[in-house]
Amino acid sequence: MTQVPLSSFTFTLTEEEFLYLRSIAPQHPKLDSILARIECPIFQWLDENLVLVAPQSGIVGIPQSLLGCYQCVTSFLPQVEVTLTQPISISQYPVTVGVWNSVSRLNVDVPYQWGDIDPEYPITNVSYNQVSTFLLTLNNITPRDVYYRLPTEAEWELVAKCGENDYIPPPTDIFSREKAGFLTPTYKLIPNANGIYGMYGNIWEFVEDAWTPDHSKLPEDGKPTLLVSSDVTVKGGSYLCPSDACMPYTRKKHPGGVGTKDTGFRLVREGGHFD
Repeated sequence: MTQVPLSSFTFTLTEEEFLYLRSIAPQHPKLDSILARIECPIFQWLDENLVLVAPQSGIVGIPQSLLGCYQCVTSFLPQVEVTLTQPISISQYPVTVGVWNSVSRLNVDVPYQWGDIDPEYPITNVSYNQVSTFLLTLNNITPRDVYYRLPTEAEWELVAKCGENDYIPPPTDIFSREKAGFLTPTYKLIPNANGIYGMYGNIWEFVEDAWTPDHSKLPEDGKPTLLVSSDVTVKGGSYLCPSDACMPYTRKKHPGGVGTKDTGFRLVREGGHFD
């Protein structure tokens, strides 16, 4: 009998079939090597929508010259110089309705949302706590050398600033109430110089950090601010905000257990072929 190596074949499964196999893989170790060769739309989306941003140093916080342009400016200060020593693999787009629904089928604690809407819209109306459960579920079905999480506030802001501490996005890139006034699907968003779409308006985005009233506790190594708090930080403004609030520096407090129609999230991946 001639043995043909498994790598000679390409397998294609539906998302439901793949997710079921991934969910039982911990009890069947040989499944890992098989599943690594199987195509699945969820992981294709994740692979195709990750951008590698180089290690860098930069300033988190609003420049003094812009203080008069913003509301709630005390929360944007003081300026903190942050150094990211590792590259960041961050998703080009916020997590979409289609990706959310694919993962949520595995866990009843991750609710379905917007069942009849375009799957390319960013997922919204989900709380930070529900996003945490989504991430736990996603990480349970990914290869064991890969881990997905939210970006930290420092990572998010430096990626949004595109290497310029005083960066102001052009008006064409800002999806505010003046420009849009409604939620925009991901394929209509505009990339910044890092190739990341929709960081200025459209939706507020969750980051890993607990809420703090200013940047005085922000770690200088780019790690998240971890406090015992029921409130978390969201970044970037939304389609309900004025244009001058849809900036890299913009942040606000958000209850961890509450979802809103203009708040979503994007992913950072650790491990895999990017590292």
